[in-house]
Amino acid sequence: MSTGLWLAIIGAGLAAFLPGVGSAIGVGTAGRAAAGVLAEDPDKFGKLFLLVALPGTQGFYGFIAALFIILKVGLLGEPKMVDAVTGLQILLAAVPIIFLGYFSAIFQGKVCTAGVEMTAKKPEASMKPVIYGAMVETYAVLGLLTTIFILNGIKLSGGAHLALERIIEKIKKDAEKKRKEIIGEAEKKREEILQEARKKSEEILKRAEEEKEKLKEARVRSFIGAKKIELNAQLLKKKREILDEVYKEAFSSLRGSEHYLELIKFLLDLLVEKGDEEIILPKNDERITKDFIAKINREKKWNLRISERTADIEGGFLLKSKKREIDASMPRIMEILKEETEVEVSKILFHD
Repeated sequence: MSTGLWLAIIGAGLAAFLPGVGSAIGVGTAGRAAAGVLAEDPDKFGKLFLLVALPGTQGFYGFIAALFIILKVGLLGEPKMVDAVTGLQILLAAVPIIFLGYFSAIFQGKVCTAGVEMTAKKPEASMKPVIYGAMVETYAVLGLLTTIFILNGIKLSGGAHLALERIIEKIKKDAEKKRKEIIGEAEKKREEILQEARKKSEEILKRAEEEKEKLKEARVRSFIGAKKIELNAQLLKKKREILDEVYKEAFSSLRGSEHYLELIKFLLDLLVEKGDEEIILPKNDERITKDFIAKINREKKWNLRISERTADIEGGFLLKSKKREIDASMPRIMEILKEETEVEVSKILFHD
């Protein structure tokens, strides 16, 4: 469970706990006073009941705020991914109802206790202290509304970032696995090349020994140096072939990944500016559907639409607005990813 989700759970717990404690104190205070009055005059129960119950409403407000948080982070089903910053925002959003609910319930209990004493002396004025108690409760209502408004403004976006991190992590794991397979072959190939080079070197040295009067030492060294350069060039070429193969397999894995739609959602969230853009899909791509785009439109309050025409691209999409057209195809994404990770992948494969 992530740190952000823990912070959100703490916010929900405090939102339900402290206003509930305040309501218990307020109801208890007013209830003790009402019990004393009813001991002398039981007929006043109906007039005193509302005064005793009034401080208990803050507990319900706290429960409502806690329920909003629980639903927002998906605790009743599959929990959503919440990063630490978003979790702290949710916790701080619960502060208004936590403190206003707690303190207003206690002070409302004191006001209602005074109202019980007033009703005991003047039963015909029993509704007047109810109004005073309701005035105290107004601030608890404002606290609840503030918490709800702030919660509605907080957006959860950790899931898409996590999908991209998983894809990158999978590429690294595949690269590590491929490295172990290729290194063995490369080591074997390197040994063969070295053995062949040693054999040729021995032949050259032997020939040089036989023809030492005809060949100068400088020419022999120049010839061996040229062979070393040739071997280095072959090794560099082999490294490039290995890197190209790794990214080719990573591209195939990315296209068939179970997180493909999560990546598409993340790219749309990153690239969409006004929400009225046109999405141009690849030919014969059945994974990005109208229902998928409609769901994103409902969540983001956009008006994206799928173009009637298609593009000759392998996965991903083109995002067209009135001013420009953005290439978010899979080959383009892999090209960017290759630029950012090629050095790191090369270090993993060859320990450079």
